[in-house]
Amino acid sequence: MEFKIAVCCCNYIIGEGIKELIKRMEFGTNVSARCYSLKGIIKEKPDLVIADFNTLYRRFNDTSIRHDVQILLLETECLPLIENKCLLYFISKGLAGIIRPTAKSSQLKKAIKSIMSGELWFDRNKYRDIVAVANDVSVTKSSLLTERELEIVGMICRGYSNKQITEELNITEQSVKSHLNRIYKKTGTSDRLQLAVHAFKTNRIKLQQILREK
Repeated sequence: MEFKIAVCCCNYIIGEGIKELIKRMEFGTNVSARCYSLKGIIKEKPDLVIADFNTLYRRFNDTSIRHDVQILLLETECLPLIENKCLLYFISKGLAGIIRPTAKSSQLKKAIKSIMSGELWFDRNKYRDIVAVANDVSVTKSSLLTERELEIVGMICRGYSNKQITEELNITEQSVKSHLNRIYKKTGTSDRLQLAVHAFKTNRIKLQQILREK
C-alpha cells in the first residue's frame, strides 16, 4: 500500500522536521511525505494531512478545496484549547485525530498507521465530551438502517450509554447490544466513536448550530 502525506505548518522549519521524522519511520510501505502550502494540498491531493490549527482552520474555510482528505491535527500549548463544538464541526469535515504537544514520535507513527487503516486517533474520554454537545441532531432516512437503529444511532451521537438507551426505549440491554452489533456491521464500524463520526460524515446526523454565536 502506498499513501501520500502532506505536512502543513505555519512554521516551515517545524514542518520540515516532521517530514524528516516521518521519512525515518518504518511503515512497511511507500510513504511520500512533503511540506505543502494550502494551495499545494489542492494540487497534490494527499491521503493524509498533518497540520497545525491555522492550516486546519483555513482548509475548512476555503471553499475551493473539494478533495476529501483525512487530517491529523498538531495540537500546541501556545493556542487555547479548541471548544468541543468546534471539534465536532471539524470531525464532520475530515479531522481524524489529534496529536498532543507531549506526544513522542512513536505515538505519531501509531496515529498515522491508525488513520491510514481507517481508524481514528482521539482520546475516548475527550470524544465522549465532544459528541455530548450535539444535542440538536436529527437522523435522516437510510436504506441500511431501520427506524429503531436510526433512533439508537442518534442517541449514541448524543453520548447515551447502553443503560440510558435501555431506559429511554424501554427495551432490554441485550436488545440494545444486538441492535448495536447490527448497526456496526451495516455501517462498517466497530465501536461507538467510529459510529458517531461515520454518522456525521455521511450526513445521517445533521449538525445544527454547531458554531452558533454565544
